[in-house]
Amino acid sequence: MVTIKGGGELLLDNMAFAGNLIALRRKHTGNLDIHKELAEAITRYVRDYRRLQDDISVWKETTVTPERAKTLIYDIFLQKIVPVQLFHPVVSTYQATMPQGQNLWTLQNAFTRHIQKLNPAPTFTATVKLGKFFERVG
Repeated sequence: MVTIKGGGELLLDNMAFAGNLIALRRKHTGNLDIHKELAEAITRYVRDYRRLQDDISVWKETTVTPERAKTLIYDIFLQKIVPVQLFHPVVSTYQATMPQGQNLWTLQNAFTRHIQKLNPAPTFTATVKLGKFFERVG
């Protein structure tokens, strides 16, 4: 249960959290039009989702020779897009996919499989940078 005491103090029934309500107010969101923001967010999502689907199609159709894969892997680690500690796991995963076909999509999946094991902030950063990398080479 949440209790608001005199002076704007906010208390939870288990006393695990206490704070001043003033800290919960933000001046820069006073004129926020939530309906407009939500509509724009949905529009961006739909647009970017379509672009992602198109990119994935291109990546699946783009074959990668073993030499090109080595170069791309090297470039990704050289540019510090992905932490070097993931080098061996990524290479092992990618080599395991060789019988299924080598393309940009399988290479990217080899990276993303291991990026997910990082802490949330490095995972997010590496995922964004990796996506931009593959957009350029795809």
